[in-house]
Amino acid sequence: MAVTSTNETLSNFMFLRRFVSVLVMGLVSATSLAASPTRFQTLYDYYFPKSSNYVTSGYRKWFDQTVFNSEARHDLARNERMLYGAMRGDSAAFHAFLHSSYRRAGGEFGETWNYECVLLLLVLDDERFASLLAQEDQNTRALVGAALNSQIDWRKHPFPKTRKIYLSARPK
Repeated sequence: MAVTSTNETLSNFMFLRRFVSVLVMGLVSATSLAASPTRFQTLYDYYFPKSSNYVTSGYRKWFDQTVFNSEARHDLARNERMLYGAMRGDSAAFHAFLHSSYRRAGGEFGETWNYECVLLLLVLDDERFASLLAQEDQNTRALVGAALNSQIDWRKHPFPKTRKIYLSARPK
């Protein structure tokens, strides 16, 4: 009788342990990607189509091969690691990304920073992105706003909290 009781206890413990692991993984996933998978995919396909004659398709391919590719994550460059951390909602990584040297760079580096800001908004969605952006200084909020303003169709996808944060940073 004692053996059965011990086996039952062990079995119950293992079930509980698996249940807690699944629950924790679910909570981590829910907080890492703020946009629902369906909403994110719809927005991602809209702003970064898989195939088009525009540069956004090139960025889509690059994002898919780097930050969305679990096999490539160990090879990410410094700026890609900051972006990846920011995509997971890490406030320190978000801050580091926004203050990277690329944000005021000319040419492809500045352009890349702009498109990565758009990607962050799509991944984190309005509420989380706005809450992280609100912690930044006025100049950073204005730069992010300029990056987003040139890419986001505000009438179709208003992102009201983010827009309010960056509009409040613009000089009067």
